Amino acid sequence: MWEHYWFSRQYDKAIELARQRVEMEPTNPFSYAVLGWPYVQKGLYTEAVSEFEKAVALDPREMRLRADLGRIYAEAGKRAQARKMLRELEERGKQSYADAFHVALIHIGLREKGKAVQWLEKAYADRNPWMTLLKVDPWLDPLRSDPRFQDLLRRMNFPP
Repeated sequence: MWEHYWFSRQYDKAIELARQRVEMEPTNPFSYAVLGWPYVQKGLYTEAVSEFEKAVALDPREMRLRADLGRIYAEAGKRAQARKMLRELEERGKQSYADAFHVALIHIGLREKGKAVQWLEKAYADRNPWMTLLKVDPWLDPLRSDPRFQDLLRRMNFPP
């Protein structure tokens, strides 16, 4: 249910429901992730970093969580940590699969729109399932006015 509030950018309500989820599922790393996401959107970076560090501690091998933490580090001005996470993902991509969608998110946090769009193009070519969120994910809002992003949306054939 929190997703409705996340995608409709009602972050206070998303936080309220995410806190309940943490209480119900304190050992689930994604409980902390869903709490961290709206904190970022509200500019509460200290809280967001704290929640995502808990999530990563619970599942250190989950690259999606690590990528999201990289994005949050970037948003919080912790560029060195963000770049470290980015290198981890890129190195992983040389050996196995690196999720291009989540690499793009770190580049968005670093304000590197061109690189973010390049990685989203790779995610599109890979038929990455996260691309289904392209039209609604708040973390992609910084790209919405970019003509390359608009072209990608058009090619995804989302309804108007």
